[in-house]
Amino acid sequence: MREASQVVRISSPDGRDHLVDEKVFARALDGRFLARCGVFVLSAPLCTPPGRDCPLCAP
Repeated sequence: MREASQVVRISSPDGRDHLVDEKVFARALDGRFLARCGVFVLSAPLCTPPGRDCPLCAP
């Protein structure tokens, strides 16, 4: 069972919102974030509206 942690919601260019653990988000140096679903995602521009939730990132 995964321990409870804070997550950051990242809207990505693929039209989905992915969940990234806060500790992973803070360590990312190149703008790529390892989402809970196992995919490396890039953040969409801040003017991009939220996308659909990634079903594989669900807590």
